[in-house]
Amino acid sequence: MPHRATEGPGTARRMCAHCKELRTDVLPVGGTERASGADFIVFACAAHAHRYLHLDQVWQMRQRHVAACRTCKPARPCRTGLILQQAHDAARAAASENGR
Repeated sequence: MPHRATEGPGTARRMCAHCKELRTDVLPVGGTERASGADFIVFACAAHAHRYLHLDQVWQMRQRHVAACRTCKPARPCRTGLILQQAHDAARAAASENGR
C-alpha cells in the first residue's frame, strides 16, 4: 500500500535517506522504532530506493499498487505508479551494473 507521502498533488516533501535532498518522489524504505518518542519512517527517492530495498521488493510494491489503484493504466500510471516504476528501473539498472 502506498504511503501518503507518495500520493496526490501537493505531496509532502520528505528527505531521501541517501542523497539528503527534500523530494516529493519518495518511497518508504524502512522505519526506526524508538523506546521513547514516536517511531519514524525512513524514505528514499526513486533513484536511491534500490540502496535500501531489493529489486524484488520494489517490484512487489509496484505490483500491489497497480492491482489496487483505480487510476493506474499500463501506458499511463498515476503519480505513485510512476514513482514505483522509476524506482524499479533504477533498481534493475543497479542490479545489472553489479552483475546480479
